[in-house]
Amino acid sequence: MEAAYLLELIDESFARVESHYRCLLSELEEAEIHDFRVAIRKVMPIIELAMDIEEESRGEIRLRENYSRLKSYFKDFSDLRDIQVQIISVSAYKGLEGYAEELKLEEEKLKDSIGQKIELWSVEEVRSSLESALKSTFEGMDSPELVRHYMRRAKVLRKKFLKRIKELNEDYSSYHKLRLALKKYRYHMEMAGSDGLDEVLKRYQDELGHIQDLTVLLEDIRRRGRVKEKALRGIEKERARAAEKFRKRYLKNLKARLKIEGH
Repeated sequence: MEAAYLLELIDESFARVESHYRCLLSELEEAEIHDFRVAIRKVMPIIELAMDIEEESRGEIRLRENYSRLKSYFKDFSDLRDIQVQIISVSAYKGLEGYAEELKLEEEKLKDSIGQKIELWSVEEVRSSLESALKSTFEGMDSPELVRHYMRRAKVLRKKFLKRIKELNEDYSSYHKLRLALKKYRYHMEMAGSDGLDEVLKRYQDELGHIQDLTVLLEDIRRRGRVKEKALRGIEKERARAAEKFRKRYLKNLKARLKIEGH
C-alpha cells in the first residue's frame, strides 16, 4: 500500500460522493439514495485509518469534525431509505395494500423534508477540508508504515467481526449486529484492493440485509397497529427461512473462509 494509491483513492471516492449528491438534489429515488450512502461508506474507512494514524493530534480533531458531518449526511437519509425499502418489500405480500399506501404518503413527506435539508449541506466544503487533512496525513508516509497502521486496524475490525459471528443466535438483532461488523470489516479490506474476499463478504452482507429489511418491516407494521397478525405470517416465514438459510449455508462457508472454529 502506497501513499500515492491512497491519495488517488481519496479523490475517486469523494468524486463519487459529490456525483451522487448532485443527483439527489434533483431526485430522491431509492437507488440514488442507496448509491450515495454506499459512496460515503467507502470514504469512511480512509478517514478512520487517518484518525488512527493522527491519534490525538490537531489533525485528528479536524478529521473527526468533518467525519461527523459526513456521517450525519448518511444518517439523514436513514428514515427515508427504510420507508423506500419497505415499499419495495411489502409489494410481495397480500393483505398489506393499505399499509403500502400509508408508506407512500410518508415517503413523499420525508422527501419534501430531506429535499429542503440537503440543499443546505456543504458537501464541497467537507470534501475540500477532508481531502486537505487526509493528504496532510498520508503524504510522505512510507509503505511499511501505512501497511502497519492498515493491518492494525484490520485486526481490530476482524476481531469484532468474529465476535459477532460467535454471538449469532435466535434473536434477530444478532443478525443485524453481525451485518454491521461485517460491513465495517469489508469496507476496510476493500481499501487495499479486491482479493476476492470482498465479493464473498458482499454476498453475505446482502443476505443479512434481507433479514434486517424484513425485521424493520415487521416492527414498523406492528408499531402502527393497523394490520392483523394473520397478514404478517408470510413475512415471518420468509424471515425465518432467510435466517435458517444463512445459518446452514452461508455461516458455514463464512467460517471456512475466515478459518474459525465452532460457534
